[in-house]
Amino acid sequence: MSLTLFFTAGTGLIDWDTGGNLERELALYSRLGQRFGPVNLITYGGKRDRQYAGRLPEFNICPALWRRRQGLTALELALRHGSTLARTDLFKTNQMRGAQIPVWLKRLFGKPLIVRCGFLHGYFTEKQTTDPLLVARAHELERRAFRAADLIFLTSAWQRAYVLERYGLDEESVSVVPNYVQTEHFRPMPDVPKRYDLVFVGRGTEQKNLPELLRALWLLKRSGREVRALLAGSCNRNAQLAELVKRYSLAVEFAGQIPTARLPEVLGSARAFILPSHYEGHPKALLEAMSCALPCIGTDVDGIGQEIIHGQTGYLCQTDAESIAEAIGTVLGDRELSARLATGARAVVEREFSLERVVEIESRWIRRLLDAC
Repeated sequence: MSLTLFFTAGTGLIDWDTGGNLERELALYSRLGQRFGPVNLITYGGKRDRQYAGRLPEFNICPALWRRRQGLTALELALRHGSTLARTDLFKTNQMRGAQIPVWLKRLFGKPLIVRCGFLHGYFTEKQTTDPLLVARAHELERRAFRAADLIFLTSAWQRAYVLERYGLDEESVSVVPNYVQTEHFRPMPDVPKRYDLVFVGRGTEQKNLPELLRALWLLKRSGREVRALLAGSCNRNAQLAELVKRYSLAVEFAGQIPTARLPEVLGSARAFILPSHYEGHPKALLEAMSCALPCIGTDVDGIGQEIIHGQTGYLCQTDAESIAEAIGTVLGDRELSARLATGARAVVEREFSLERVVEIESRWIRRLLDAC
């Protein structure tokens, strides 16, 4: 069997590599390739992605340019990589953005299609803009892609329920295949010195609610408890956050983008992890911190509240600074609670979200789809 994976709109191997995520993102497809056969990667880094052919010999890299007119990108793929697309047995998307291209090529080449969403594009767009046209376009893209799909992979049960209700899909066509964690890499590191009380990993967008986190740290400082925190990831590019740290005189460091190889050590250098977002899909950062046996604090919102059992596998709070501050103070101040959360977090990730388990789930659905075709 041959599987062809279509990357997210505008994303190439070079983007994953620059972000330090290349091996992590391809781990699943490396395992699937061992089970089923060649995996073709439709990437949008253009000529720059060709440099990875020697580094990733198990994959057949098919680069193209991402164009504003997606029809031209689809045409390039059909002309440049048509023989590969004709020989493949199955198309699959990585995310919803960019799914229109494999939908068009499915019609041209007559291949079964799996539409995979790590997060719900329409739901996120509703949260991020008040422009009704952008929201309508996002939901229309989802509607068309879901209707064209032979099988739909969503990363959590709440997203599955949302999609079934909104788009009226056949329940048999929508499956839950969660994000995975390489649990042998993201593991407890008890020998790493604890340099920080708290660590966050992610972007500095409004979704992540970091200004309220910084205000929570200020409230704790004002009450006599200074919390030393590390904010890792592209949040270091947000000037507003740096200004708040300076204004409140907080003990906060920005680490920038952390390669996957170093991330477990960075996580292990903190006493607890926090994700104070307004909403999430199925957050890898949270799952990886849980896998490292960190006590995890998260807001009780879509995408986090469903993954944390309060007081057992993590600690939930609301999105305001006062609630966040109270949660941080409670978790950091109670060693018995912290130990219980750490143990519960690691156990649930090993049981539910290990790479091996997700490979088994996805392989089972792929076999079922190909047998039906």
